[in-house]
Amino acid sequence: MIILIGPQSTAEEMGDLNELAGLLGAVCMSPDVDWASVRGFLVAPDWDKCPVASADVESAGNFGLPVEYLKAKR
Repeated sequence: MIILIGPQSTAEEMGDLNELAGLLGAVCMSPDVDWASVRGFLVAPDWDKCPVASADVESAGNFGLPVEYLKAKR
């Protein structure tokens, strides 16, 4: 399973994150994630502006699993 981490401070951000997860074939980070089945993490742009996403990225790094940072199309 690939987990998507990103900003999730507002309902709009959560909606965007869920939409992006669907497009990428990923699952949004949640307390129900089975860590044994996680193969890697995708990190959405602006993750560092959200305390929850920042904690998720730190946890992902601590588990030593691959982390890929997505770039925003400008």
